[in-house]
Amino acid sequence: MRTAHGALLFLMISALLFSPSAVSDAGDVEVRGIPEDGRFVNPLNATVIYEDPGGDQATVSWILDGELVEEGYHIQRYIYPGKHNLTVRIENGNATVIERYFLLDPIPPPGWGEEPDRKGNELLFWSVFGAGALIFAAAAAWIWLRKAE
Repeated sequence: MRTAHGALLFLMISALLFSPSAVSDAGDVEVRGIPEDGRFVNPLNATVIYEDPGGDQATVSWILDGELVEEGYHIQRYIYPGKHNLTVRIENGNATVIERYFLLDPIPPPGWGEEPDRKGNELLFWSVFGAGALIFAAAAAWIWLRKAE
């Protein structure tokens, strides 16, 4: 009985390793536009470089936090600040699937505050909406413009 189980296990492993759709036959995949540390300034602007060795048509899917957000070799998308999981999935005509995984951490835009964000800017407008106003939450905004030289 042990011999039968060992032979079956060997056949299963061999089938996985030497399958015609093994990743080694899938071709090289390069994803450009995503830094190694995952930090970028919006929008995310990335491209898949892939050519199937057998000339098969490939489908590229971009999956952000488990949700399909784009199909095609290129993505340009604004992503909210915070950590996000991105999967790039390539499937060719032989049902070969290649996936590349990235942890994204978009750099948030410069903050708003009472101090100018750049030297030479001055306060142009200031407004505070609070209790009793026609909005539901308290909010404040400052807009800075460059001084005329």
